[in-house]
Amino acid sequence: MNNISVKINKGQKVFNDALIFADLNLKIDHPGLYIITGKSGCGKSTLLNIIAGFEKLTDGHLKTVGKVTMIFQNYE
Repeated sequence: MNNISVKINKGQKVFNDALIFADLNLKIDHPGLYIITGKSGCGKSTLLNIIAGFEKLTDGHLKTVGKVTMIFQNYE
């Protein structure tokens, strides 16, 4: 089985002057289906874009091992 992991340590994301999230710690070290829920505007899509490498954290550390696959809601 492939080794897959995503680790964020003390992650912070600021967009313009808005703090999207701060002091985020996340560890995913088992393959599977994960669901991220929250209110509109809380940073779910931003977090996924950071994990996929489309955006960068403002501060903190991200480490990914293996291939992260995402399925977008709107793929157009």
